[in-house]
Amino acid sequence: MGKGALTSVMVDVLSAIGGITLDAELRSVSRVREYTREQIGHEHPAIDDVMLIASELTTNALVHSDSRSGGQITFAVVVLSDLVQVSVMDAGGPTVPRALSVDQDAEGGRGLQLVAALCENWGVCELPGDGRVVWAEIRTHK
Repeated sequence: MGKGALTSVMVDVLSAIGGITLDAELRSVSRVREYTREQIGHEHPAIDDVMLIASELTTNALVHSDSRSGGQITFAVVVLSDLVQVSVMDAGGPTVPRALSVDQDAEGGRGLQLVAALCENWGVCELPGDGRVVWAEIRTHK
């Protein structure tokens, strides 16, 4: 299977499990928050953590991935029995997302540290060729 076909399959899978494909623009972050709230409900016990993590993963994809150059991202949220999983697929990039140690005075660079602190587990799935999925699992009850 070629890289374009695999990327197409991943978009189809993420769409089928409750996902949306958006242009890689910063305004897409607010659409992701709105979509997340629609999917899991504003009364969900983990709504605050899920919304923050969804925003951080989406922003990372928009700012740091190759999608930022006029591409798209696909965002998905799945509610399991005691977990909520959020996933963002982007066009990949030259570096793998990781939580960084940053200077206390730095204005940015804490997004994935925050994600790691709030979620049960998170990771990166590199797709052959170009593309990746960054995901996080948030426990419903801590």
